[in-house]
Amino acid sequence: MTIDPLLLRWLAARGGRAHGRGGLWTVLVLLVQLCVALSAWGSDLRPRAASPTLGMAAQVVVQPPLGQAPGALESQQTWPVGSRLQLSFAGEQEGWSAVLWLSGDTATALYPNPARDQRGWTAARAYAVPGDQEWMRLTPTAEEGDTLALITAWEPVPEVVAVLDDPSPIHVAALRRTLAARDGLWFEGGADVERFLPTADGRAVPVSWRPMRGGAPLVRTWTIRSHALP
Repeated sequence: MTIDPLLLRWLAARGGRAHGRGGLWTVLVLLVQLCVALSAWGSDLRPRAASPTLGMAAQVVVQPPLGQAPGALESQQTWPVGSRLQLSFAGEQEGWSAVLWLSGDTATALYPNPARDQRGWTAARAYAVPGDQEWMRLTPTAEEGDTLALITAWEPVPEVVAVLDDPSPIHVAALRRTLAARDGLWFEGGADVERFLPTADGRAVPVSWRPMRGGAPLVRTWTIRSHALP
């Protein structure tokens, strides 16, 4: 707590004595400065508000060819060429989300899709990518596999917007660095959420969505690997 030095000097010049109206004015000034100082000191003692976290539940469903049973995409898992994939996600809050397919130094935006009047702003509900009753088809990939990335934030992420505007190798490289730095910086947000999702052949299968929470941008990636049918 500090008091204005000029006021101290003024009081010293008057011998620290206050008379009449001048004395009342001095007391009022001191009280005001005391209140301001105590308020600032008290604000330092109050706990700081934690950085707001995002909540998201997401999963990738794979529908293999030849009528095989569908399932959730797990890490280090390979699926036959020709399988169909659908990513579904639901945020706990309104925000901005994007889904991209990365292969080497190229990137394909799956969401948002301006052709469908999508801008990336999402509500607290379920979304399917590329769309309801629509699927991506798994084609032969490089040995290291492709990457499916989900990014959600409070507002558009510059590296993602750059790729949406111009998917050049330099922008894709910057995006990969951002994803690598943020991927996995989240924690389990509670029990899995079971959803029933339609398959490519019209059935509905139960799929567990793994909730996650963390700071923005919230990133989750899946490595996509395929193998040729025997």
